[in-house]
Amino acid sequence: MKKLFLIKTGKTFPTLIKRRGDFDQWFTQQLPFDETQQELIDVFDGEPLPDTLDEVAGVLVTGSPAMVTDRERWSELTAKWLTNVHQAQIPLLGVCYGHQLIAHALGGKVANNPNGFEIGVVTVNLTDACQDDVLLNTLPSPLSVHAMHRQIVITPPEHAVILASNAHTACQAYRVGNTTWGVQFHPEFDADIMQTYLNERETVFIKEGLDVATARQQVIDTPDAQSILQRFATLVSARL
Repeated sequence: MKKLFLIKTGKTFPTLIKRRGDFDQWFTQQLPFDETQQELIDVFDGEPLPDTLDEVAGVLVTGSPAMVTDRERWSELTAKWLTNVHQAQIPLLGVCYGHQLIAHALGGKVANNPNGFEIGVVTVNLTDACQDDVLLNTLPSPLSVHAMHRQIVITPPEHAVILASNAHTACQAYRVGNTTWGVQFHPEFDADIMQTYLNERETVFIKEGLDVATARQQVIDTPDAQSILQRFATLVSARL
């Protein structure tokens, strides 16, 4: 039986796990699949990826506190597997770390953003390429999204189409081919999760010169961005 494979690439704060669950739960709570239609693989903890793609209806790659540029073994093995998923034209969506890892796997370049951290609720502008994109074509522009990252896709993969950008991060979303997407922002976040991240990392952000107080005041839910997950789920459902 085919199913969605959720690739978990890290863990959030222990206090947040206790209260709200971990990365994978933030996604599954917003997706329509039951336990028989989805499978979690924690590559960060060393769980193996499928040897074949016969049962893979779609792949969703989570965010992570890790850095793609560290080239850790689990990450590089996952990148190779994601290349196969892309080549098989199986629906593939990467979020934050996942966005960067897919770009790296397909020949793009990931690095620290020279503009520094991007945190809180920010706006991105959708490009004209979104008009015929099945995930983003109904979204408003500018679009409010949750951001929590330092590294970005500096150079997108060859033939990638940029779908969203802003002054801070040129590649906020991309598509490669017709079935592979990456979004630098977090459609799985809600206001509570974002506020927790701002609180947990406040000292780091203040040292970087960021205005955490203002970021807190601007935090809202971002249902339009969250709808990307539902649109992706529709693509996967057609393959179950």
